Amino acid sequence: MVVATIVVGGIWSATQWTARALDYQPRLGDYWFDVSGTPVYYPWRLFEWWFVYGAYAPEIFDSAGLIVVAGSGLAVLVAIGMGILLSVNGLLLETMSFRVYERRRDMLRLFLMAVLENFGYRQLNTLWRCRGLWQWFSRRKHQWGAMRRSGRWGQ
Repeated sequence: MVVATIVVGGIWSATQWTARALDYQPRLGDYWFDVSGTPVYYPWRLFEWWFVYGAYAPEIFDSAGLIVVAGSGLAVLVAIGMGILLSVNGLLLETMSFRVYERRRDMLRLFLMAVLENFGYRQLNTLWRCRGLWQWFSRRKHQWGAMRRSGRWGQ
């Protein structure tokens, strides 16, 4: 929810910046509400204006695009930071509860892995989950394939 709020906030900031750069012209359309005489537009209006007026003021819309990209970049950093916080807190809770790892070297390795798992592994795991859900919703046949046993257990 926090990440989505940051993304929408970035788009809304770019929308308001663009409206200000275009001097709140009446051609921008109706606004949502006003604050102290300043019109506040819906966040998605930026994309409508970009389509209609982008050729007339490319510098303004290029700057608005940079504002949106900056907001999205901030959202990605917050998402990664929250993932790191979640992993490190889980590690801290396990360490305080069970005291399995007593050496500092082991703790540092665990901490490093808790940070590194947020750069690629979580995203890949989410992709696999979405793929599995899609297969489940589409009711495709699920087959693991032929599994051959290896080893000589039980002898």
